[in-house]
Amino acid sequence: MEQIQHSRDEEEVRLKCWNCGCMMPDNDMGNPDSITTEKLRKGARAGGNNKLHQSMENMEKRYEEKIKNTHGDTETILAT
Repeated sequence: MEQIQHSRDEEEVRLKCWNCGCMMPDNDMGNPDSITTEKLRKGARAGGNNKLHQSMENMEKRYEEKIKNTHGDTETILAT
């Protein structure tokens, strides 16, 4: 298996859990809808960002500006 080199910023990001609180951000727990670090990287590449931390900053900024404290932020997310 190929060893992937990560920058210090990416390593700090990898230590955080993405959507369930499991503290294993690279494990989708058998659910393809789970957010993994690799999915975040693919999304960053698709958006033209070559740095994961920049994509994360963009998402946080959009959340703060457009979603935080709105109905979309406070409603319960139901399984589909």
